[in-house]
Amino acid sequence: MIVRKLRLKRGWSQEQLASLTGLNIRTIQRIEHGQTPSLESKKSFASVFEVELATFDEDKPFENESGQSSNNANKEVAMQELNTEVISKEEEYVMKYVEGIKSFYSHLMVYIPFVLLILYNQGAEQGVLLGLAGWTVGIILHGMIAYEKLNVLSPQWEKN
Repeated sequence: MIVRKLRLKRGWSQEQLASLTGLNIRTIQRIEHGQTPSLESKKSFASVFEVELATFDEDKPFENESGQSSNNANKEVAMQELNTEVISKEEEYVMKYVEGIKSFYSHLMVYIPFVLLILYNQGAEQGVLLGLAGWTVGIILHGMIAYEKLNVLSPQWEKN
């Protein structure tokens, strides 16, 4: 995870980091998703990011910029500082937008099999069909909100 934070802090893509370190892009992806890097990978990262090798060790003390060893609490503070610097407002907006679209598709994946089951049975009660009509309206509204075609209760709506 620290590799991703350091990479994003410098504005590098995974491809650029792979080129600078001499590692495979897939290796960088695996490390950024939690796989423990090898000693050679840690050395490459330490050299490219100009940090101590211990930065990439989970169980060893963190060395700050002055070269003094500190405990894991200080390492956590340093990691939080990296986290706050990495994500810009635009990136945060895009992440929320994508999260909304993922939520809509999850909703749709529950809705479609249910509708197909009711259409297959054709003998649904009037109450079930009425509920399905309400759910259909709800899913249409969910899609419109997810794709920002309808700005109900969004920050943009509050500004207007």
